[in-house]
Amino acid sequence: MNDDKPDLVTQVAAAWANALDTPVADVPLDTNFFDAGGDSLLLIVVLEELQELTDRTLEAADLFQHNTVRAQAALLADEGGERKLTLLGARNRGSLLDRRRSAGQPDATADR
Repeated sequence: MNDDKPDLVTQVAAAWANALDTPVADVPLDTNFFDAGGDSLLLIVVLEELQELTDRTLEAADLFQHNTVRAQAALLADEGGERKLTLLGARNRGSLLDRRRSAGQPDATADR
């Protein structure tokens, strides 16, 4: 594990700071994004930054429902690992099917 990597709360706060054009130290961790000065357009800025940061797809509704720094960090922590594992599993299954097809072997799903 890399201890130099900032934790999710710090990373989410940095995304908010970027969108709100404020120092990270001034970003409230338990205040609603809109009460902190954000609006729906700035929320999209945060959304895009968090997607880049976590390499996963988020919906604007996710950030509306989880509207504080801590809540968004918890969302990313709770769902991130599970979704990444699911995506990696799907990717690996796809690669296996591609390899089998290129080798001329039938796959188990062909008759379904």
